[in-house]
Formats: sequence, structure tokens, C-alpha cells
Amino acid sequence: MCTGGETAPPCGPGMIPGRLYAYSLPGSCDGRVIIDGKVWRSELPPDHTVPALYGWVRVSADDDHAGWFGPQGALGIDPDPGQPIPVCSQ
Repeated sequence: MCTGGETAPPCGPGMIPGRLYAYSLPGSCDGRVIIDGKVWRSELPPDHTVPALYGWVRVSADDDHAGWFGPQGALGIDPDPGQPIPVCSQ
């Protein structure tokens, strides 16, 4: 999973739009992820912490949307709007 200190894609900058990169989607309920050197937010974060999901991620050509794909399904990811993060349920 990306921590923010990585220098190579998919965590660090330089992803090629449309290319799939292996990516572990964290199961945190805040929905924040680091992709392509930026902070993004999952469109459908879980309401409680769950195990990481393993799959692939890609960014759009205009760099305003990303998508995660894996055995469990697919998920849209947008740039982090900087708004408060939802509180996790217990």
C-alpha cells in the first residue's frame, strides 16, 4: 500500500494514463488513498475498517479520475476535495 514516501508509480508520480498498475486498496473508512503522488478519495469507502483489497489501479488521461479493479469489483476514485473525513463506525 502507498504511504506517501514512494517515488515510483503507482504510489509516486509518473503513472501512464490508462495503464493498469498492481495496487492494494487500503480498507480504511476515510477513503483516502495515494495514487500518482497525489491524495485521492474513494467514491465508496467502507463504514468500518476492512482488510485491504488487492487488484489494479489506473488514472484517466485528464488526471481527474482514477479507477480500481479487482476480484471483488470496481471502484471510482476522485481527487481529494480536502473536506472533513467521515468518522468510522465501531
